[in-house]
Amino acid sequence: MRKSNFVIIALTIIVASCGVSKKTSAVATPANAVEFSQADIDKAKIEFPDLTLADLTAGKQIYTSKCNTCHALKKVTDFNVDSWKKIVPNMVQMANNKTANAINLAQQQQLLKYVVSTVLKKQ
Repeated sequence: MRKSNFVIIALTIIVASCGVSKKTSAVATPANAVEFSQADIDKAKIEFPDLTLADLTAGKQIYTSKCNTCHALKKVTDFNVDSWKKIVPNMVQMANNKTANAINLAQQQQLLKYVVSTVLKKQ
């Protein structure tokens, strides 16, 4: 009887835990969890008037999937806006020298928008 009670309790816990959901942001990353509010986007529009959440989402994806092919991901906020404006074009050029068209111009802009917006958010 005790064994059947244990099985029933275990199954109840498993079924109950299946109904729990976690809300995540489209711009969150495990290593650099960053969520952008509309106020953050508006703040970054000083640098990029045409900035959208889609740009930030794409930029984050580029950052997490392409930048780590050559080196470990850096903490975005360890650098300032002016530094990122120099770093991104240089890194893209090096990536494209290694693999032709690894990152195109549109992707470079999305990447730059993401890192700059992340820095501005923290200021």
